[in-house]
Parts: sequence; C-alpha cells; structure tokens
Amino acid sequence: MNNDEYEITFNELRNILEQNFNWVALLALEEINMGKVLESKSNKKNRTDVEVREYSPKEKLEILIDCIEQTIVDTAFMERDIIKFFMEKTSSAESDSNIKFLNEIEENYFTITRDGQTNEVEQQAQILYKLLERLKETIDNDT
Repeated sequence: MNNDEYEITFNELRNILEQNFNWVALLALEEINMGKVLESKSNKKNRTDVEVREYSPKEKLEILIDCIEQTIVDTAFMERDIIKFFMEKTSSAESDSNIKFLNEIEENYFTITRDGQTNEVEQQAQILYKLLERLKETIDNDT
C-alpha cells in the first residue's frame, strides 16, 4: 500500500466508526493529534532533546486499528471471560444464567445473560478480529 491507500483506508474505517462508535474514532484522533514524540540524546550536558512529529498515514491507520481492537474486540472477549468465570463459580442451583450488577448509589441493577446474544457478540468480535489481523498483515508486508 502507498500513503494514499493508507489515508483512504483510514478515512473509510473512521467513517464506519463514526456511525456507531464515534468515541473510538475520537480516541484514535486524540492520540494522532498529539503527534509522535521523538527523544534523542544531545551531547550538550547529557540533555535529552524532544521533538514532536506528525504520524505518517501508515502509523495513523495502525493507531486506529489498535483502538478498534482495544475498545471493541478486547471488550467483547473480556465480557465472555467474565461471564464464563462467574458461571463456573456459581452452582447450578444458584444460577439462573444471569449475572446482576448492582449500582448501590442508584439502587438499580443491570443483568448480563449468557444467551445467544452474548454468543453473537463474541462471534462478531472474532470476525472483526480476523479482519483487523488481515489488514495488519497487509500493512506489515509493505515494510
């Protein structure tokens, strides 16, 4: 891929995210806007010089991919593991296949149910993970 293709791919992914996961796109853009910090040792009195540079189109795409993985894919996998852990720790007599999280301040709770919906989220996360891995391989093969 060349820089134009990196930018096109970045913009397409960002536009997709902005439809339902705008906060993920904003996280990536925040990191990108801060720039890449480069440090170098200066011969003058053992000082460290710091320089901030703009990320390359390839690096911007890599940052966006990492944000997607960390916020969407990893979260779905953590949910799966947490539900699995609690379901294994609860005896079948006590378990109604639900996990309730109590908010003591508002005195309400929300329930996570180990059902088809949870499995579907996990499957979708797995598909997204595989697609992102293929995209990363394509990017890595360009170096």
